[in-house]
Amino acid sequence: MLLPEGKGPHPVILYIHGGPHTAFGNALMLQLQFFRAAGFALAYCNPRGSTGYGQDYMELGKRWGDIDEDDLLGFLDHVLAQFSLDAGRVAVAGGSYGGFMTNWLTANHPERFKAAVTDRSICNWTSFYGASDIGPRFTYLQLGARPWENPEVLWQKSPLSLAHMVQTPTLVVHSEQDHRCPIDQGETWYTVLLQKGVPTRFFRCPEEGHELSRAGRPDRRIARLSAYLDWFKTYL
Repeated sequence: MLLPEGKGPHPVILYIHGGPHTAFGNALMLQLQFFRAAGFALAYCNPRGSTGYGQDYMELGKRWGDIDEDDLLGFLDHVLAQFSLDAGRVAVAGGSYGGFMTNWLTANHPERFKAAVTDRSICNWTSFYGASDIGPRFTYLQLGARPWENPEVLWQKSPLSLAHMVQTPTLVVHSEQDHRCPIDQGETWYTVLLQKGVPTRFFRCPEEGHELSRAGRPDRRIARLSAYLDWFKTYL
């Protein structure tokens, strides 16, 4: 938990890491400190699916969007009760798996969040299967499904199947040369929200891939963070 200077209650951002098989640790994260310095509290945790707690904890199996959702929302409820945070000004954001969960949470809990930033996300497992550089292997390992065997599983686990529920103003961030989570994932999510009348914007970055936030050209990394911050300031 990162709290900004001054007295609360503070607006808070639930920030979700990628992977899902990674973890937040005791290391400085520039973007979290950047948002904290701008007056936002940052809530972040390692839900099931994260590394560092043993193999059983890391394995989501076919439970994407189930047990990890319970962990994230339970954690959010806990910090809202423990710290001086404004429960009426909560945002959710994340990249890659964190983008998937941002899409999933705003679809399943349309009134919970006042703002969202979904970065290099997944919204449609069927198209991800054929377009991602890890699509066939990763999809089967995570969901135990292939498009011609269990198409209903891929659809049920796709945030796109629930996109009509989203009400949260959402900034969609994606890079044109992302081969891990191809840009059609962000384009599709943005298009659906636009058609549904949800406040949305597409931040499209040329000449960058999945690693924009960590290894992108400095001016593009700055532009990305500025877009995040403008969105949070507008809707929180």
